[in-house]
Amino acid sequence: MAQQTPGLGIDFGTSNTAAGYLRDGRPHLVPLAPGRTTMPTTFFFDQDSRRMLIGEPANQALLEGAEGRFMRALKRVLGTSLMHERRQILNERVSFVDIIARFLAIFNDLATWEKIPFLYTPQNRRMVAEMARLAHEPEKLARLSRALQDELGHDLSFAVERGKIAANAGDAASILLDPLEAGLAVPLSAEALAESLARHAEALAEGARETLRLASLDAAQVETVIHVGGSSLMAMVSRAMQGLFPTAQHQTSEVFTAVADGLAIAAGAAPS
Repeated sequence: MAQQTPGLGIDFGTSNTAAGYLRDGRPHLVPLAPGRTTMPTTFFFDQDSRRMLIGEPANQALLEGAEGRFMRALKRVLGTSLMHERRQILNERVSFVDIIARFLAIFNDLATWEKIPFLYTPQNRRMVAEMARLAHEPEKLARLSRALQDELGHDLSFAVERGKIAANAGDAASILLDPLEAGLAVPLSAEALAESLARHAEALAEGARETLRLASLDAAQVETVIHVGGSSLMAMVSRAMQGLFPTAQHQTSEVFTAVADGLAIAAGAAPS
């Protein structure tokens, strides 16, 4: 009898990625860094070393101001026309398919704001400079010009993410925009966050209702709702699901790696 080839389940997430395999009937997560079973889904193409860095090394290169191109949230381009568009990176024309394939190849060895970089084009910089020149109050455009000139898009994206996390915890939070201007901050309350996400909460609930319709089930028949993925930690997600499934038990354990556990089980059970 042919020996079954071990399967590897990979959860290629928007913010983080995890991988796992099945052993003795149980899923085991692959250590992707010392003491960690997840890694940031981030990429940095280092201009000096001509190498692609992923995860924490990619984040560190960005924070240290290394010369190169940083990318994140590539999951959002999956299934779109952007996937196959080729761009010049490190003297090579590559598509997002190529980049993601290289990322997944690294996992195989271990086992082992997707559009932001393309805002810094000479055309965009010239356009903003021209807008500032023609504006009655050019200082109003100074921050946008500075963000483009100093390539602060990801710094601002991380700042917004930290503010959202703090507001989601119910704290009086602010989005600290010091990279753009010292002392600049935008208040973000839990109420304002909930209001801005209200339409997404309704879309989520409608998706769940459609799933029930397709399965010919009533909400009362659902006994357990398991929340997975970092987004499930948002208060609006739990409120939407608890409102739709008030009698169900709601579980939130291992939100960052539960999908990888499931994929590991599926990969291990699949025929080779």
